[in-house]
Amino acid sequence: MNAFKRYALALLAIYALVGAAIYWFGFTTPQYLGDLTRLGGYREDEFGWEAPQQRYRPPLFTPDHYDADTQVLILGDSMTVHRPTEQTDPGVYWPNVLAAQTGWKIAALHRREHTVEEVLSRADYQAHPPKLFVLEIAERTVTALERITETAARRYGCGAPPAPRQPVLEIRPLQATPEDFARPQPPRAWLDLSLGGHRLKHLLLRQFAPGSIDALHYRLTREDLFSNRRAGELLVFRDDLEKLGLPARFLAQQACALQALQQEVEADGRTRFVLLMVPDKLSAYRPYVRDFPAGDYPPVIAALAANPNLLMPRLDLDFETALRAGTRDLYLPDDTHLGSAGHRLVAERLLAQLRASGLAAP
Repeated sequence: MNAFKRYALALLAIYALVGAAIYWFGFTTPQYLGDLTRLGGYREDEFGWEAPQQRYRPPLFTPDHYDADTQVLILGDSMTVHRPTEQTDPGVYWPNVLAAQTGWKIAALHRREHTVEEVLSRADYQAHPPKLFVLEIAERTVTALERITETAARRYGCGAPPAPRQPVLEIRPLQATPEDFARPQPPRAWLDLSLGGHRLKHLLLRQFAPGSIDALHYRLTREDLFSNRRAGELLVFRDDLEKLGLPARFLAQQACALQALQQEVEADGRTRFVLLMVPDKLSAYRPYVRDFPAGDYPPVIAALAANPNLLMPRLDLDFETALRAGTRDLYLPDDTHLGSAGHRLVAERLLAQLRASGLAAP
């Protein structure tokens, strides 16, 4: 057999092996639900949550729309507003919990479609401003806040803000009770070659080019923090590491820019501003990660909250307490997003902060 034939047969054998692997994975791999299982090619039946979640049916707040009777407007990301590619049920999100506990009329807009400046300049907003404007952002956003704060930072700088008006929101809880629900089980195709190719590709990348995978995998020192089959393991988004090494001076500058944004929102004298920064998944579970990567992991939320002029609930402390107590699925094990326990904690901490600040009735 000459060299060419040996080469051709070897190539055919490789193609046959790859094809067989794609067929096998296409036949055995369940559909992805979580963004981290999809990004990393991990099996949903190993990392998908098993304990029931809670949701309100129907949802108790208005997404993607602003009404004249809105009392609380939230400008947030995927921790607040549902998008079709995300597995979180619309009735799970924390504004539902806040609405149930207060009776407030709550609207939410997605930061991907709206900016603070655009919202403040809307005719319906100016004619009927909310009593409360909540900016919800993920912790990792601190590395690129200029896209949110640039205009306000130029206009206001970092001088001491004037004393704002104190609108008081009355509380009339709704007669609404959340229901338990299980993780959806998507219909499984007999053979899905695209799914098989995706799984094989990511298995190879995790083995030979792990730096190209956006989902990072760690082992935990505890096995009681998630309800999935591999509960002693953690999936997180690679961008959670972008905060490594951020200097204290940079974080102080970002706090100053957020204070300027607060002044811009409160300039009309009718609306109060609240910054709601949700800890990244890696920040929350970092105390329980084995062999955490070297580097200075800065206390972002604590550094921003050190600015006394910012009205900012310390969600990092509440998450720390909840995990120490063994709260399961604070974040979904297969996803970057919160579970229903995390959403409830966000709403309850925000309401406690508003009461302590005199913005909500005791």
